[in-house]
Amino acid sequence: MEKFKDFDEALEADNLEKLQMKVAGKTYDLPATLPAKAVLSQMKMAEEGTQDLSSIADWVESIVGKDNFNSMLDDGIGWEKLNDILVWLLEAYGLATPDEVEEAQAEAGDSPK
Repeated sequence: MEKFKDFDEALEADNLEKLQMKVAGKTYDLPATLPAKAVLSQMKMAEEGTQDLSSIADWVESIVGKDNFNSMLDDGIGWEKLNDILVWLLEAYGLATPDEVEEAQAEAGDSPK
């Protein structure tokens, strides 16, 4: 077994292909892989039973960053657009298929359709 592993090399490779999204005329660069902070935050909310509609904002913020998230809010992003961003992030990071997201929204009574 190798006694040295360069995790920085893998991190650099992950950062080569970033995701991008455009909201209110601004383009935001997102990490190519789901940040550990977002996963840990989601796990904590699940463990504490605090997953609700307000946790959507926290989870999106943990991915896009506080400054970017506040910029989107300051630009007047609406709840429906925030939900669209959530759906896109879930799909982009391979956490859910479009059908799974739509089904979950229907069960929660929060379907945008």
